[in-house]
Amino acid sequence: MTTRTFGCALVALALGLAAAPADAALFEGYDIDTSISITETGVLADNDIGFGGFSVIGNDAATGTGYTGDTADLSIFISGIIETGAPLSGDLSVDGAGGNVLTGTLVEVETMLDPSGDDMLGLLFGDLGGPAMAEFGWFAAVTLIGEFGDDPFGDTGFSFAIADIEINSAEIPLPLPAALLLTALAGTALVSRRRAA
Repeated sequence: MTTRTFGCALVALALGLAAAPADAALFEGYDIDTSISITETGVLADNDIGFGGFSVIGNDAATGTGYTGDTADLSIFISGIIETGAPLSGDLSVDGAGGNVLTGTLVEVETMLDPSGDDMLGLLFGDLGGPAMAEFGWFAAVTLIGEFGDDPFGDTGFSFAIADIEINSAEIPLPLPAALLLTALAGTALVSRRRAA
């Protein structure tokens, strides 16, 4: 293979990878670390139009792995979504016997609704605080799995959908486009160098 052919192949590979579609998933663009997690089954997820917000209430049975400190109770409240049409805002609070374990502020909401199976709601929290913040890092990715209807954050409301919840550490990885650009530039430099020689 000549240097020019190799350089062109690098450029084509970089462009092909940049154009390749990613699989649909919650929290696309974030690295999720499942070894750092808080989980609980049977939480109550409630979008009550009379209450005016979306809430998740644990039953004092949350468990955690990958960080120091105990976990007992969790709660999430998101406001500004029912009837008013205001922007989403919300808070994450996970408590243990000694007080706050992890807190956060809502950054992003994602949904994957499946008419024939379980729905998935994704809530990304930033501005983390509490003792577990050191292990969780910049973001906490909250995934709720249950049956939430066609519009979980709309104004129709649902009450007390039973769901499973998992909270994981999330980070923004180094951007793939930057790595691909460097590869393409290296290929172009090889081609240019070969032409100059």
